[in-house]
Amino acid sequence: MATVVFLALVVAVIYFPWPDRSGRVEVTGLVTLDGAPLVVIPGSNVVFQGIDLSEGKESTVSGLIDGQSRYRVDVHRSARGVFPGRYKVSVKAWKRLPGWNPDNIYAPLPPSAVPKRYESVEESGITVEVTPERSQTIDIKLTK
Repeated sequence: MATVVFLALVVAVIYFPWPDRSGRVEVTGLVTLDGAPLVVIPGSNVVFQGIDLSEGKESTVSGLIDGQSRYRVDVHRSARGVFPGRYKVSVKAWKRLPGWNPDNIYAPLPPSAVPKRYESVEESGITVEVTPERSQTIDIKLTK
């Protein structure tokens, strides 16, 4: 009986997590290059680096880009989220090429899917404002 109760508690915590009281918010969005979605390999990501956050708060967070060119920095599943404030943004993404096998650890990374300037928060020129709303969409629009 105790095992059943324990398993029920574990399932409840996983599927119905405690509300996040840290002040972090979920940020999602679409990453495009000249209006077209990126076709990238797993591990490609969007990085937010804080510009003017309160002391003691994480200044850098990231979210993975999926096969539909969407990214997510999720409060509940990753226990991270983004604190409200201003951020510089970078995108590190690699092209999905035919025949490239992500399970081959010796395979070199494919070429970048974005212009080099977007790989650095200092050079990308992208800044965003994350508001205190619990969930928000911030699309990242890149150009060649």
